[in-house]
Amino acid sequence: MDRSDVTLGHVVIDEVRLADGMLLPDTLGGAGAYAVLGQALVTPSPVLVSGIGEDFPESARRDLDRAGVDARGLVALDPHTPRTRIQYFDNGEREEAPAFGLEHFTRLDPRLSMLPDDVELSSIYLFDALNPPLFAGVSDLRRRTGCSVLWEIHAGACTRERLVEVRRQAAQVDILSINRTEALRLSGTDDLARAMATLRGIAPVIALRLGAEGAMAIYGDHILRAGPPAGPVVDPTGAGNAFSGAFVSSWARSDRDLDAALRRAMAASALTIRQFGPPPVDDALRREAAAVATSITVSTQQQNGFPL
Repeated sequence: MDRSDVTLGHVVIDEVRLADGMLLPDTLGGAGAYAVLGQALVTPSPVLVSGIGEDFPESARRDLDRAGVDARGLVALDPHTPRTRIQYFDNGEREEAPAFGLEHFTRLDPRLSMLPDDVELSSIYLFDALNPPLFAGVSDLRRRTGCSVLWEIHAGACTRERLVEVRRQAAQVDILSINRTEALRLSGTDDLARAMATLRGIAPVIALRLGAEGAMAIYGDHILRAGPPAGPVVDPTGAGNAFSGAFVSSWARSDRDLDAALRRAMAASALTIRQFGPPPVDDALRREAAAVATSITVSTQQQNGFPL
């Protein structure tokens, strides 16, 4: 059996209300859904692991099936699938709230026990805060299987006071995916160069997401920077998750080619932000993602320090 790329991340149904009061149709959402679809742009049959409700919509299952996602790791743990209510405002900001409360959301956390027994691992994406039991299990899988692991850190873990704990957890993965705001908060500075100097070596690879300015991949003294491709920006929801899912899948399947991973991740992000809801992944979109990846300009540096 071919080795598989796995996503451990929440799957929800998003209820989106725009600033003008318009309520959009319910859409598949959550870090897990966006990440696994980022993986699906890179590799066939990624595996999605999450707790869901007995009411998980058939339309969402069809979206995952069309993308080639192996949904056997979706386990019904409650009558209700988590729902997130998202309210946009005129200034572009938004508020999110779990419709059934935080306790319900947490109760449906993905667990390693949900992973189908026959899956042979190529890579694991996980989105979480500080979670020593889960990371101990993932670290054991990484040691036994040689799979690549990416941790997309939850913003709630990004405070200077928790830096030591974050370092301890990040030491168990191959890649830490973090955005600019999170890096600044975690390092306790408002200067990005200083932040990256503080975080240097926290994991073998740091995937630094810079929003409209693109992204960087940092591996020792090697620094790769990619600008975003041209295209519409409709909704940034899930862009970081799709980036991270595509990054770890490409990294694992390209013999750890950092340039290829950064390009494929940027392409996945670009295809995610051009509509509300996740990208409708199919063979045509995979071909488009590959074409977008080749069009992205990547600059390379090899030196000490982080001239950002």
